[in-house]
Amino acid sequence: MEEVVRSMLEKEERRLREGGKHVVLDNYGTRHSALPKGQMFLIASILIVIALVAIENLLSVYTTFEQKRFEDTFTLDKVLRNLKNEFGYILGIATLQADANISGMQFFYNFSNFTISDIDARILYAFVSVNSSTQAYGITVGNFLNDIINVTLNVTNSTQTGFNFIVNRSFNVSREFNAVINGSINITMAYSKQNENITERFPVIVSTQKSAAVFFDITLKSEDEYIRSKELYNRTW
Repeated sequence: MEEVVRSMLEKEERRLREGGKHVVLDNYGTRHSALPKGQMFLIASILIVIALVAIENLLSVYTTFEQKRFEDTFTLDKVLRNLKNEFGYILGIATLQADANISGMQFFYNFSNFTISDIDARILYAFVSVNSSTQAYGITVGNFLNDIINVTLNVTNSTQTGFNFIVNRSFNVSREFNAVINGSINITMAYSKQNENITERFPVIVSTQKSAAVFFDITLKSEDEYIRSKELYNRTW
């Protein structure tokens, strides 16, 4: 009898398998559902594909962000190089004019004012023009930092030791000095803005030849990046 029951159960199990359902019948005829191995592999494959797609999307977002960051930095660097070159050109052009001091003051002001109106830039410059016949020299500080600054100028080997003054945003202020020697004059320019104190030092030469110099500090900004450079250009003629 037991063999007959087992035979009947095996037949029923085969019938259910052929019908597309995967069940297991015990000796009492109770059905136990089970997934075929093929279906389990299919589900696992789907989950793996979903995971891979999610990872790919994350990597794509990161790659896009890094690419944009690289492009922004590259563009800023190119613009900064052009601006630095323009400051050198302006210094040279100013020294070709009849009055290099007045020309330099006007040229650097106009160029800086145009630059900050066209792009997101912050510029500070100190233009120095030396009169070789009198040993007098002028220092003009241009403030295009989008903030008022308090400036202190100190110099060496000169009759005037220094000046303190305020420079409003998008303005320039000039001070005159007289050297007591022919040789190197060390200029210290300290300025403060928004609880930030910055000190810059650079030399100029007073001699029997006319000379001019410009120190500048330029910062360019984009949505997520910024780049900054400081340079000193000199010319003697």
